Amino acid sequence: MISSYKFPHLLSMAILLFVVAVHLHSSAAVAAVPSTEANALLEWKSQLPNQSRALLSSWNESSTTSTGLCSWKGLTCDASRSVTGLNFSHVAINGTLQGLNFLSLPNLTTIVFINCSLSGGIPSTISNLSKLTTFDLGINDFSGGFPVFLGYITSLQYLSLSDNYFTGTIPGSIATLTNLTYLNLDANEFSGDLSSLIRLIGSLPLQNLLLTNNNFTGSIPSSIGDHTKLTLLHLSNNMLSGSIPSEIGNMSSLGVLLLQQNQFHGPIPSEIGKMGSLWQLDLSQNYLNGSIPSAVSNLTGLSFLYLYGNQLSGLIPPDVGNMQSLYTFQLLSNEFTGPIPPSIGNMTRLESLYLRTNQLSGSIPKELGKLAKLKELALAENQLDGSLPIELNNLTSLTSLQISNNSFTVDPYLGA
Repeated sequence: MISSYKFPHLLSMAILLFVVAVHLHSSAAVAAVPSTEANALLEWKSQLPNQSRALLSSWNESSTTSTGLCSWKGLTCDASRSVTGLNFSHVAINGTLQGLNFLSLPNLTTIVFINCSLSGGIPSTISNLSKLTTFDLGINDFSGGFPVFLGYITSLQYLSLSDNYFTGTIPGSIATLTNLTYLNLDANEFSGDLSSLIRLIGSLPLQNLLLTNNNFTGSIPSSIGDHTKLTLLHLSNNMLSGSIPSEIGNMSSLGVLLLQQNQFHGPIPSEIGKMGSLWQLDLSQNYLNGSIPSAVSNLTGLSFLYLYGNQLSGLIPPDVGNMQSLYTFQLLSNEFTGPIPPSIGNMTRLESLYLRTNQLSGSIPKELGKLAKLKELALAENQLDGSLPIELNNLTSLTSLQISNNSFTVDPYLGA
């Protein structure tokens, strides 16, 4: 029979053994996850070329414990030492992702392989990563169609497949990415009707939409104006046509609008003047016609304005001088007539002024001499006349001056 005075000691011992057992079980469970993850990563490494394996020398069997795993190159871990991130940029891995068992990496929130010389397709097992928020495969050699299964990863917030060889249309499954704020498909061979795509992503909380250098066709739908959260819209170098819808002016948060190198025609909508957040606007190399709407001068925060290579005509609005934040102002290769507005002299931050290859007339306004930061001044191939104002001597930052094919009277004192 156990005496009563021994009972408390036996109870304490039992509690202690229980706590130790729980701790050992818990530690084993925590260690098991990194061990499984390590095996999956080492298996993938073994399938890479020898040179690539050397770049991952920190990935080795002697450090497969949870502590060692988290010190491996390119990995990040959570508090339980489970892998949450694969982060590689400008590392020539030269392989594929097909041999990487993503089912063994269930806690991944970030996958970034930028400029890693990876090729092939995207493994469908990635669709099981329910915690993934960032997926960036930019500047690689991936190919195939847009992976339909990416639509299953509803946690995605940031998706970039830019600078690869993806082809085909964007599937309807993209509409299920209800947390997506950043979509970058630049520099691929994606195709399809832009209006259809804009409809698909209509309910997504996108802030950045980058589709430059693809094969998209069709026009910009008026529904683009509903995307009031967008801050970046890149549609340049596609095969888009039609006119620029006036509803684009509703995008009051937009900072960058790139529409160059398409087949847009018609006038520049005056509603663009309502886009007060714009700091870069590029409508160059299209078939736009008509005059520059005076409302454009309301864009006082604009730093870069490119309208060259169109069929724009009429006068350069005198109130363009209100855009005093401009660094670059390029109107070359259009059909502008009349004088150069003296108000351009108010653009004191201007570094590049291209007005060449138009039908501008009159003399160069002396106010251009106030542009102390100007590095490039291109006025060639116009109908300008008169003498060159001596104030041009104040342009001490000037590295390029193009004034040929005009009717200037050379002033012998200029440059004296």
